[in-house]
Amino acid sequence: RPDEGYLFISSRADEVTFAARRLRKVSPFANITFIADRWTLKDAASQKFLFDLMLASEDIMEDISMHDSMGFRLQKLRGMTKSPYKRTIYMDSDTYICH
Repeated sequence: RPDEGYLFISSRADEVTFAARRLRKVSPFANITFIADRWTLKDAASQKFLFDLMLASEDIMEDISMHDSMGFRLQKLRGMTKSPYKRTIYMDSDTYICH
């Protein structure tokens, strides 16, 4: 369903791509969005086939820095309001999906 999906918000491209790969194995048609700063998205560019959307945090949350501790926590909370889905499951970057 296009109105349901999974959302990752992280500065750890390695962890998110690993988790997204596992999620695709369990649910191949899942909608997956990754929100991160531009540098992190660049690191994940070779794995962009895992995601339906990759959104730069600077573009959707200009007033919050992903690189300071408080900003990163605020981004996770505010990022939920930027989800492209009506029903969203937030996924932490170190989540291991299994079935």
